Amino acid sequence: MSFDASRLAHEAHVWLTSAEAITDEAILDRYRRLLSHEEAAHLGEIGSNRVRHQYLVTRALVRTTLSRYVEVAPEDWVFEISARGRPEIAEPSGMGLRFNVSHTRGVVACLVTDGIDAGVDVENMERSRDVRGLAERRFAVEEAAELKACAAEGEKNHFFGLWTLKEAYLKARGQGITLPLRSVVFLLSGHEGLQVRLDPPLEDRAADWQFGLFELSSSVLMAVALARGAGPDRRIVAWRGDPLLGQATRTPLTEVASTPSRPVVVS
Repeated sequence: MSFDASRLAHEAHVWLTSAEAITDEAILDRYRRLLSHEEAAHLGEIGSNRVRHQYLVTRALVRTTLSRYVEVAPEDWVFEISARGRPEIAEPSGMGLRFNVSHTRGVVACLVTDGIDAGVDVENMERSRDVRGLAERRFAVEEAAELKACAAEGEKNHFFGLWTLKEAYLKARGQGITLPLRSVVFLLSGHEGLQVRLDPPLEDRAADWQFGLFELSSSVLMAVALARGAGPDRRIVAWRGDPLLGQATRTPLTEVASTPSRPVVVS
């Protein structure tokens, strides 16, 4: 299944798969043949079977996803790490595509845009976390207070919603943990949609960003951050399938929260 890359002028596409569901050794061997020498070497250095399997599926998803938009064989993509630490396409140059990946137990996600800064993060909420302790140490005062006001049964979901949104933004900026989490402020409990504030030392404007928080399953959340600038929102569309299969199924997204919208312009 190929896609018209011009759709990315008004859409952002998220491609989803489950590493745990892909166990056929013949398929996995085909994935291995897509890897670069560097990726294959890294794969061999991973000691954990689970992490090694997840890495293989993730790399296969990135390569095959990008090849849905342009006529480049999955094994021919060459990647590099930008000065800010973000994976980018090195060759073929001039493709006009950007991507970002994330994985957790139950899902691997690859976000594709037409060149704008963008980040995706997925988190499994079944992970054991001291949510209040982490919020007090790493979150803004308002965020920690909002979390503390949550009913006990909703506290973990609320925490992971904030955490996932922060991670998506940091990945979109390409600077990861070098940026202070306290300065990236999200409030989920208001009546005007997801409220965002970017405090110093960040030199950024919240109005230039579009955020969406989605429930992929009862245990997995996904956040998407898009640098829309002064432009309109992009429609966030998700697809699910095996990386090497030609067919993919469009997957409805269950929205938890999003920034107040600007009209999506479809050309």
